[in-house]
Amino acid sequence: MAAFAAKDFDAEQYQSFRPSYPDALYETIYAYHESGGGKWGTCVDLGCGTGQSARTTTTRFDHVFGVDPSDAMIESARKIPQQTKSGGSVKYVVAPSEKLDFLEDGSVDLITAATSCQYFKFPETWDEIRRVLKPHGTVAFFSYTVFQLGPPLTALNTYIEHYAMSPAGLLPYASQPGFDIVHAFLDPIPSPGEGFDAAAEKRIKYVSEHFPRMHIEDRQPVIIKRQMPWAGVEGWFKTSSSVHNYAKAHPEDAQNPEGDITARLVKTLKAEAEKMGFHEELVNLENPMALLLFRKAA
Repeated sequence: MAAFAAKDFDAEQYQSFRPSYPDALYETIYAYHESGGGKWGTCVDLGCGTGQSARTTTTRFDHVFGVDPSDAMIESARKIPQQTKSGGSVKYVVAPSEKLDFLEDGSVDLITAATSCQYFKFPETWDEIRRVLKPHGTVAFFSYTVFQLGPPLTALNTYIEHYAMSPAGLLPYASQPGFDIVHAFLDPIPSPGEGFDAAAEKRIKYVSEHFPRMHIEDRQPVIIKRQMPWAGVEGWFKTSSSVHNYAKAHPEDAQNPEGDITARLVKTLKAEAEKMGFHEELVNLENPMALLLFRKAA
């Protein structure tokens, strides 16, 4: 998470290009929460970034907190005020996930973490969640991976995989171990253990049939889909912590006459798409995603 916490990380660009989480995801979380007897008082979004997920939960909860260790992210989040169900405002706090001193014991109904749990300290974070979460409370960790091109350009996803995940690409600049955790669909995230209902734990993978890297049994259809112009695809790539780290290590890359590393990739993708007879400006994007659900015992 060091790149996101850096003062020179562009939180505004992150807010502009990162995908939003679909209603279907939250309905799955809320249904799970309700089925276990969860209440609708307080929601805490850990690693909230620019506040996107925290703001989404305001329609269901009386009190919402967004928590992030990055001053830049919290500053950006506070620029978009949002009222909760009870008419209050989302409260943003600069803090790591394992130090929630501002919350009382047993005071939280739902804890979410949107594309951030890969950076948490375990078991310390579970210890703190165990302290603040109410009986029957829910924990929902979810994260998308590197996006894929949807039909008819799925054959080009090997270029994106090479760019993002090979030693010759950005892999040496990825924030580890977070990068590997996300791209293993959060499987390395440990279960909470003591005080939680092991039988209620769920690990859901939303992955398309043309995902190039691995065969996944028991997958669910992708639920993050959108269209974006090629310029937006480049903007999305630039929000990656790997790209941020690469640019700091290679400032000369910005002067490349062919454009920087992200511009060169998008030029390649666009050229290959045109060879396939695709000349549209808008492309279909899909984000594979994982959702982990845990319930605190009574």
